[in-house]
Amino acid sequence: LTKRKILALAVSVFFIANTAYNDVLIWGSFNSYYPMLLIFMLLSLLTFHKYKETQKTKYFLLSCLFASLGFFTRETGIVIVPLLTFYDLIFSQNIKNKQNILGIFKRQVPFYILLILFFVIRSWYGGVSGDSADALVKMQMRLVKDGLYLQYGILTFLTAGKLIASQVVPYPILNLIRDIVNNVFHNIVVYTYFYSVVGWIFFGLLSFFIFVFKKIKYFRLLIFFLIWLLGFSFFVSLAVPNDANTLMAPYDWNGMRYRYFAFVGTSSIFALLFTAFYEKFKTLKAKGILIFTFIAIIFINILLIWKIEADVYKSSFKPDREFYIQFKKEFPQVPRNPIFYLYPLTSGLNDYMLELYFIGGSDYPEISNHPYGVESQIIAILDKLKKEKISLSQVLFLDYNKNVGLLNKTNEVRKIILDKKHYPVSFQKTKVSVFESGSIKGPNTEFPYNLELPCSSISSNQFVGSSPDSNK
Repeated sequence: LTKRKILALAVSVFFIANTAYNDVLIWGSFNSYYPMLLIFMLLSLLTFHKYKETQKTKYFLLSCLFASLGFFTRETGIVIVPLLTFYDLIFSQNIKNKQNILGIFKRQVPFYILLILFFVIRSWYGGVSGDSADALVKMQMRLVKDGLYLQYGILTFLTAGKLIASQVVPYPILNLIRDIVNNVFHNIVVYTYFYSVVGWIFFGLLSFFIFVFKKIKYFRLLIFFLIWLLGFSFFVSLAVPNDANTLMAPYDWNGMRYRYFAFVGTSSIFALLFTAFYEKFKTLKAKGILIFTFIAIIFINILLIWKIEADVYKSSFKPDREFYIQFKKEFPQVPRNPIFYLYPLTSGLNDYMLELYFIGGSDYPEISNHPYGVESQIIAILDKLKKEKISLSQVLFLDYNKNVGLLNKTNEVRKIILDKKHYPVSFQKTKVSVFESGSIKGPNTEFPYNLELPCSSISSNQFVGSSPDSNK
C-alpha cells in the first residue's frame, strides 16, 4: 500500500510480537480460521487498491471473490465491506465532484449486493453452528428481543473499550495495574469499568496524535486504520457484549482472539506513528532512542508471550499429555470390548478418555477398532455383572486427581466386588422428617436412590429484560 519497506516491517513486527491475540497462537488448531479470514480480507483490500491503480477488471473481480470467501469463513468478514467503502472515500481525490462520487458508488454497489446475497444464503443454512450457545450471545439476543437498545448500546460501548485497552498495553500489565488501583480505591465501580475507561482513554490519545500529525503523508492511512480498529472492535462488541461480571473479569489468555482483527488497525497505527517520528527526527540520538523504545516494546511482549504459553501449557495441555503417558504405563493392553468406569466428580476425566479414543491409534486397537463402554454409576456395573451381560475382567475402574493425575483403582474395586459382604445400615429419626444413618464399616460406595424434590422459582431483578420469555 505504501511502497515503504521500513513501515511494512514495523507493522509486521508490531502485529506478530504482541499479547493482544495470543490464544490464536496458543490454541492454533481451534482458531485456525482467524488468520485465513484475515488473509481473505487483506487480499480483498489489496486487490481493490490494485484495481483503483490500474482500472483492470480482473482485480475488481478478485476483490469481490476474496470478500465473499471472507463472509463464508466467518461472519466477521462482512466488516471488510464498509472498510472498503471508507478506503475508497479516504483515498479518492476531490470527492466533492459529482463524477467521482458516482464512480465510488458504482465501485461499492457490487460489494453490498454480495453482502445481501450472503445474508439470503445464510438464512438457508443458519450460519455458524454453536454461536447461539454462548451465554453472552444469548444476552445480546435477549436485549434485542426486549428492545433494550440503550442498555445494549452502553454494554457495547463498554465492551469495545475493554477490547481496545489490551491492544495498547499487554494485558498482564493491565491486570497488575487494575489490582493496584483496586487496592487504593476499593470501589466496585472502579473495579468493574477500569478496563473500559482505560481503553477509551487510549483510543482518545491515539486519535489526538493522529490529528496532531495530520500534515504528514501518512495521515490518510492513519485515519483508515483508526476506522479499522473501531469497526472490528464494535462488531465484536455488538455480537458478544459483556455483562458486568465479564467486564469485571481480569484478562486471561482465552478470549484474546476477539482483538485479532482489530489489532491489525492498532499495529498499523503504531507503525505509522513510529515511521513518521523516525522520518521527522533529524539527529542520530533521537532516532536511536526511538529504535530502542521499539525494540524494548517488542522484547517485553515476546517475554510475556513465552510466559503465557508456559502457563497455558502447564494448566491446559501438560495434564493431557501426562494422562496419556500414565494410561499407557498402567495399561500396556486393554481387554477386548473394554468398559471404563469413571469415578464421579472427576473433572476432565471424560474428556481425556474421549481424546484417548481418537489418539489411541495403533497403541490400543481394542479401543479404536472395537466398541467400548463408559459408565459413571457403580449400580449400572453391578447390575450388568449380575445379569452376566459383561465380565469383571472387561471393566477398568479409573479415578483422576488434578495434582496426581490418573488413579488406577481397577484391582482395588475388583477385589471389593469379588469379596462381597453384607453391611447393615440403620436409619434413626433425629428430627421431624430428618433421618441419619449409623457409620458403615465397609468400602466407600454409592447408594442409588430416587429423590422427589418440590421446587418453585421467582423472577430475580438481576435479569435484564421485561418479557417473560427473556426472564425464563
